[in-house]
Amino acid sequence: MATGMENVKAQTPHDPMDWELSLEEDGETTESPAHALDSEENQRILSQLDEWYEQTRIIQSVNRYEQAIDDDFYDGLQWADEDKYELESRGQPALVFNETKPAIDWILGTERRTRVDWNVFPRNDADVQSANNKTKVLKFVSDVNKVPFQRSQAFADAAKVGVGWLEDGAQDPKFGDEPLFSRYESWRNMWYDPLGSQRDMSDSRFIFREKWVDMDIAVANFPDREYELRAKAEHHYLMPTDEDEFFETALYYNADSQGRNVGRRTTIDNVSGTVQNRRARVKLIEAWYRKPCTCEFFHIDRYAVLDEEQEGALAGHHGQEFNPNVPAMQDAVDSGLANVTNSTRMMMHCAVFVKGALLQNLRSPYKHDRFPFTPIWGYRRGRDNTAYGVIRSCRDPQEDLNKRRSKALYILSTNRIIMDKGAVDDLEALREEAADPAGIIEKNIGLALDIHNDTTLAEEHIMLERADGDYIRSVSGVTGENLGQETNATSGKAIRARQEQGSTVTAELFDNLRHAIQLQGEKQLSLIEQYYDYPKVIRITDDRNVPEFTKINYPVADGSGLENDIANSKADFVIGEQDWRESVRVAMFEQMMNMISSLDSQIALQLLDLVFEMSDIQGKDEMVSRIRKINGQSDPENQDDPEEQQRVAAQQQAEQEQADMARQQMMVALKEQLAKVKKLEAEADSKQFDSQSKRVATMEKAVELIKEMKLDPNLAPAADALINGLDQEETPQ
Repeated sequence: MATGMENVKAQTPHDPMDWELSLEEDGETTESPAHALDSEENQRILSQLDEWYEQTRIIQSVNRYEQAIDDDFYDGLQWADEDKYELESRGQPALVFNETKPAIDWILGTERRTRVDWNVFPRNDADVQSANNKTKVLKFVSDVNKVPFQRSQAFADAAKVGVGWLEDGAQDPKFGDEPLFSRYESWRNMWYDPLGSQRDMSDSRFIFREKWVDMDIAVANFPDREYELRAKAEHHYLMPTDEDEFFETALYYNADSQGRNVGRRTTIDNVSGTVQNRRARVKLIEAWYRKPCTCEFFHIDRYAVLDEEQEGALAGHHGQEFNPNVPAMQDAVDSGLANVTNSTRMMMHCAVFVKGALLQNLRSPYKHDRFPFTPIWGYRRGRDNTAYGVIRSCRDPQEDLNKRRSKALYILSTNRIIMDKGAVDDLEALREEAADPAGIIEKNIGLALDIHNDTTLAEEHIMLERADGDYIRSVSGVTGENLGQETNATSGKAIRARQEQGSTVTAELFDNLRHAIQLQGEKQLSLIEQYYDYPKVIRITDDRNVPEFTKINYPVADGSGLENDIANSKADFVIGEQDWRESVRVAMFEQMMNMISSLDSQIALQLLDLVFEMSDIQGKDEMVSRIRKINGQSDPENQDDPEEQQRVAAQQQAEQEQADMARQQMMVALKEQLAKVKKLEAEADSKQFDSQSKRVATMEKAVELIKEMKLDPNLAPAADALINGLDQEETPQ
């Protein structure tokens, strides 16, 4: 939808002529007729949602104010308004020397350089091919939605302000778009349950998302609630953000007697705030919330004996809500392999509302029954679970650094004059000449006049400023060695130790990212199993941008089913192992290469694929694949893959055929050499030579020739048999 809320699915509208929006003679509008969403139960739900929303805004308001300042610090907006005003009033610019931004950029750059890979694994032997196809579909969805870039954008929010958001859901594909979408959502639009402590939000009751939407777009999505939408319309400021929506705090509204803002930041510093805006907009609030529901759930009998086909068909359905429209579930219940029980559980719902009116309220359309939003956490405060990022700990030294540098520059650029009264006739002329490096000052005779420039104090400020910079790099975990700066660490070991120290400090950020990727992948996998139930050709590209096309859900010619049916089985999303400490990985790769270089060549060749698999070399997968083909090795992760099994079997068969051919050739060569021996012995007898010595000499020559041909040890018994046969032929009867 144009609202950016594809999860919002308007209910079937009523006849649009059932209501009228007109002016009566007295100038009042008519009331909207009764609507199903205005029932007593729905009004109770609306009241509960509205209460949760307001409570959350109040609880999180102060921290969100701090998060906004954190965001400003990254962008170089680091001076409080009152401090900036004070400096400018005396003609001194508010300079910013941003040491925080490079530290954050190193963290963001590290994430972009070390993006993790993942895979989909089957739950049983029958689903190996299906799991491989799901991996390809997920890769395709990732390519279409540019998921790595969306994830990096959300991770940037996590590093700066403490939390970033990703959204995964389904949309209407009839307009040519893919059925699944995955995208970034701004932290400014999101409100989460302040009582939830689990990072996967499994114990959270609700999540709110709010957005300002143009009136015509809102009405197009909810035509049967136009009256309620227009009643809440506002002429909204054309601002990218509206602090009133994010920060319910008096800090933004404090003003002195002259009306000058003395809060930490101004609310609106753009001329658009004063423009009379006639653009009608309405704020839609989307609520995903859990509530207890009594439903029927499907359970496989613990004593049921399932064949391989039934195991594949019922995989993942155990413990899920019973759906009689799923043939596998209904057949299992009818045959007594499973049963249905009533149980009360927390079920996911989706509602959309404006103040005082409910626009939508329905069960979540997603089988995974989770929030469609996945948080990437930075850090969370132990006191109240509020989120904060790396910048929060850097703000104080960063502010102090700016002030120290400004004071040092002010001291170095100003002079202090100590003089007797009447030493000069014109004080203003004295002030100007003292400020001029080439100025000339004429004083009256007999009166003292001294000009002081306190460079010592300026040096002390600069020294403290440097200490602030060092502290920023220390507390952020991004040391000078990580940034490639020259420091007092001179040896390679010292540099690596400090680089590892920086990676250790930032490890929690990247661990939270891995956790978020795992959660997001599980949701995406569930969505493709739910929504990719129609014939489609999937295209994915490898590291060399070579496209590969795979058909899914195509009917088999004999009508026996579907080819590559991915919707009729379950699988598991598993994130790949990835070490974020790049410097340590490089050191490990070098150490492993040095180790195998000292081993026997045959042993080193067998270990070479594992060494390259641990590296970060571009194109390493292709290199590892070729090394394994040369060695006749198989990929441990794809041992259950039918294609891999066929490839290994074909390779083993080819190797066996080559070995058989080599043996045959060696046997022919051996027979030829023994025949030559017999011929030489016959010639020796006819010429009356010493046949025994000649036989020994010729046999030694044959043996040496066989050695030179590197005879296979397995041919030794055959050679012995031929020689014994030769002996038996020459033994007199």
